[in-house]
Amino acid sequence: MFEPQRAMSVYQGHEPTDVFDKVQDLERQLQDVKQQLERLRASEHATDQHTYQHITALDVLPEISDVTRSPRRMLKARPPYDLSIARAHLLDVGRGLLKPPIMPSTPDDLDRRAPPLTSLPPRDVAESCLDVYYESVHRRFQIPFWPEFCRNLWRLYNNNNPSSRVNRETIALSFAVLALGALHSPNPAVKKLNEAFVMVAYSHMDMWVDRIGIDQGLVTFLISIYMTEINRRSTSWVWLGSAIRIAQDQGLHIQGGHWSPVEGEMRKRMWYSLYVCDRTMATEIGRPMLINDDDCDTEYPEILEEEENISPGDLHPQKPLVLLASIHVARLLSPLAKLCRSLCVTIEATKKFESHLADCMNSFPPQLRLGTGGPLDPFTISPLLQFQNARLFLYRHNMSPACSSEQRSLAIENCTRTAQDTAKVISRCYLAEGNADNIEGRLRAAATSLTCTHLWRSMLFLAFNQLWRDFHALLHYSALIGDEKPVNISCGRHLSLFFKILIDRHTTRDTTAIEGDEELIVFLSGDLQGGTNSWVWNNAETGTLLSRRQKHSRARYDVAGEGASVPHDTMSWNPMLSEEEVQQWGGWDKVREAAQYLEQLQRYRHTQAEHHLLSLETTKNIPPTANPDQGRPSQRTDTTDTTKSRMLIASIT
Repeated sequence: MFEPQRAMSVYQGHEPTDVFDKVQDLERQLQDVKQQLERLRASEHATDQHTYQHITALDVLPEISDVTRSPRRMLKARPPYDLSIARAHLLDVGRGLLKPPIMPSTPDDLDRRAPPLTSLPPRDVAESCLDVYYESVHRRFQIPFWPEFCRNLWRLYNNNNPSSRVNRETIALSFAVLALGALHSPNPAVKKLNEAFVMVAYSHMDMWVDRIGIDQGLVTFLISIYMTEINRRSTSWVWLGSAIRIAQDQGLHIQGGHWSPVEGEMRKRMWYSLYVCDRTMATEIGRPMLINDDDCDTEYPEILEEEENISPGDLHPQKPLVLLASIHVARLLSPLAKLCRSLCVTIEATKKFESHLADCMNSFPPQLRLGTGGPLDPFTISPLLQFQNARLFLYRHNMSPACSSEQRSLAIENCTRTAQDTAKVISRCYLAEGNADNIEGRLRAAATSLTCTHLWRSMLFLAFNQLWRDFHALLHYSALIGDEKPVNISCGRHLSLFFKILIDRHTTRDTTAIEGDEELIVFLSGDLQGGTNSWVWNNAETGTLLSRRQKHSRARYDVAGEGASVPHDTMSWNPMLSEEEVQQWGGWDKVREAAQYLEQLQRYRHTQAEHHLLSLETTKNIPPTANPDQGRPSQRTDTTDTTKSRMLIASIT
């Protein structure tokens, strides 16, 4: 008789008695586990009231990596082929805009320092510097406390001796403010005093004492701003780090303490000014952020009663709306940096971050929002430019060769749309009240180094996509700034080479392949090549040797053109331009001429393409004849058209 259970047991290699024994063993084990769980529940219930008293340090320690292992290497994109020629050019035109991630720098000449002043400048010079400082710097950061600072400065003048009965921190702070005012001054005679003023501020700082006061931290911060505006960005980075450490030592990052309303408010403004600059500069130059959000709980700045009641004859400070808007942007930069640690940012992650950007924009004052029309004061647009920079850094990340061609195209498209929004912001500044000269003067005075670099990044994408109206709106502003900002010269030099490459591609190659041109994409990415997300240096060990011999294939073509000299890779990096390079780069008129030439060239090509399509349509409508060549353009006609094309291009130049 057939027994199904026995047959199955035999099939599995077990006799029925073996299976029965195994089931009993499993039942006993299950019973033991149940009893252990009951004992654990009883134990937890009995000690529930004392749980928190018995937590040890080991219970709350986060996961710690093995101390014997080196940190995990960050993911980096590799270029698809040899980019040594583009790299060599970038070492030249990138100076002042980016710094290779690992590269020894050439020391600056310390003999250029101006001798310290032994007396205060004339009072009218000081008043002029204060006016300029207030408009260009104080509107952004609202420090120092303006009424008290002015009282202390005029007390120095009444004593007629900067070292008489006044502490050295007051002298240092006074001259730091004067230095920034002189640096931004439109008066050449006042402007040339800026270096002497900053040296006086530096000479009155005492960093040997163990208890460094908040005023010293403020002076350090202002010197950092000064270094940024003269395009000494590595130096500025170091000074900013010192200012942050002083602020943390003073507890500015923690809410609390017994302070007067003025002291408490200045501590908040000081901290958030440092916070904004830490985030902005780290993102701008591709360096780590120093401040950890988890360590801070300081409240946002507010308006003080004494500031609201300043007499109408004095400079009337506004509520720190500009600083608050900058804080909202800065708070997004840390998660943005974490997001960009991956090789590619997914569409889902991009959309999620865009929603955070939208929330940030909604927190801006109505007049500072992108979707708002009407005039804008140039001195209030810094948060808008910081916001636009954040958008560019988000989208620009996917220009890497580690991303797919679709991702790279979308990245360029998003960056271009951002650049168009920037052009709208700048155009709104021209709607302000006053004549054209006054408006342009305010635009020039309001420009910072960040303004110059953001205009430059935006113009790269607008030129690449042939959006000439928006391009010329930004070009006009950059030309207006001129050599007022050293970084603006570096921006112009880079744009000049970019147009040279663009014109070369449009005159010698198929324009449909331009978006896949790797050398061109390197220059379009701008200072993205100065951070850890760069790829142009990845096949050359920066810091040891920027070799032109790569394991990948050679470059497909020479970006400089046949017979052109290409700067060689070097063992060191000097970000500063020589006097000859500053004077001979060609100026913004050269950039404008190149843009106009390329615009006319593209218009001519577009017209030729329309004529070609029209001739094809005409050919289709011609009835067949005995002559098969009738109605077709002859070889001679093609040659004639090519000759005419070259003659027209020559006439444009």
